[in-house]
Amino acid sequence: MKAVILTVLAIGLIGAKGDVDPAESRSSNPPPTLAPSSDAAISSRLADLLKRVRAEDCRDRIHRARAAAGLPLLDREPAAPDRPYLIYAVDRRQDGCSVMMMKGDPDDIRQLPRPMEGSQLIPARKPGE
Repeated sequence: MKAVILTVLAIGLIGAKGDVDPAESRSSNPPPTLAPSSDAAISSRLADLLKRVRAEDCRDRIHRARAAAGLPLLDREPAAPDRPYLIYAVDRRQDGCSVMMMKGDPDDIRQLPRPMEGSQLIPARKPGE
């Protein structure tokens, strides 16, 4: 039985080639190439997408952390010169997301504010005005 199997294998291997010529395999299947401009466009779009996903993920984490701490929903009104938010000046990250820590309650974390469209310079006031 072993002799028959060895004979069949030997006959089958007679017609087999050794190694494939590398030049022949490259010419039949060239690697795909991208134009340099499309690489930059793809990278830019991917970076924008990751930034949006990250911002949404951080916003959700802040809501979940506030709910777990028993804090109310966030006030949607932006801070104003006559109604500022008092915060600790620290760099705090909650699960990798930058947050503001409100003064007086370190568990009260909030999302960093977005700059207003057409941000304007607010001039300093002189003492006594």
